[in-house]
Amino acid sequence: MSGFDSPFHLAEECSNAQVATPRAIVLTASVGGILGFVFQIAMAYTIVDVDEAVNDSLGQPYISYLNQILDRPSALCLASFAIVLSFSMTFSCMIAASRVLFSYSRDNCFPLSRYWCQVNKITQTPVNAVWMNWFIGCLLCLLMFGGVAIDAIFSVGAIGSFISFTIPTFLRITYARSFFKPGPWNLGKFTYLSGSLAVSFTTLMIPILCFPQYRGADNSPSLMNWTVLVYWGSLFLAIAWYYIYAHKIYSGPKSNLDTGSVIKDKEEDEVIHTIVSKGGQIKYGASEITDEDQIPNEKA
Repeated sequence: MSGFDSPFHLAEECSNAQVATPRAIVLTASVGGILGFVFQIAMAYTIVDVDEAVNDSLGQPYISYLNQILDRPSALCLASFAIVLSFSMTFSCMIAASRVLFSYSRDNCFPLSRYWCQVNKITQTPVNAVWMNWFIGCLLCLLMFGGVAIDAIFSVGAIGSFISFTIPTFLRITYARSFFKPGPWNLGKFTYLSGSLAVSFTTLMIPILCFPQYRGADNSPSLMNWTVLVYWGSLFLAIAWYYIYAHKIYSGPKSNLDTGSVIKDKEEDEVIHTIVSKGGQIKYGASEITDEDQIPNEKA
């Protein structure tokens, strides 16, 4: 659920991010999707009893599936790999969550933002944001002792990711299509096709993740899908926080660039020609522009 968003969070640390980041996003989605599909096909053809795996007393369908097709040592070996990978994945989630808390706190978005945006002088990292996320994560893990409530947290995480990815994608293929300037590495004519498919998929999946396992008289509080309450309850609190107080201190993302260093579109050609005329080189994507090159307005 979390690995595919790693390129987004590494964008600021990438060299030549305009090319490397979108390429990594496409490769992560496509390669991960293909390997995941192959993995699901393998499970579908080898599983012995679906009901037994789902309703096993362990409460771990994947482990129950392994016990059906492998001997005990082999099942324990693969289960150990799954546990190690899950534990390692928490570090990736922690990095992503801490970056979000730190960056939003720089914009004065959260309560007590001045504490979460502090950078430790020794490590040069936002240690306070990391500890705060660790504390919240431990509190959420306590829900495992409450039965089905922890399942809602996992679904809420999926819905939150879907919505955060879908909003900019939707704006790109609708509102911004007339003035958005594609970067040096883009999907070209497939942009609107892939964007439309992505928006359609997430629009379908968000309500599905809120559906209960049973309906009507067969449903009960213990079988209910609490995702709809947990997610929309959290969203209500966030909206309430904004309108009650945050709108007074939050004015949108703050740029970390000096205003004097920002080049306007109409100035790009002049700046590029000035640098090239002095013997400098402009790197655009994987190529370099020299004084012998002609620089069309679209490319500049």
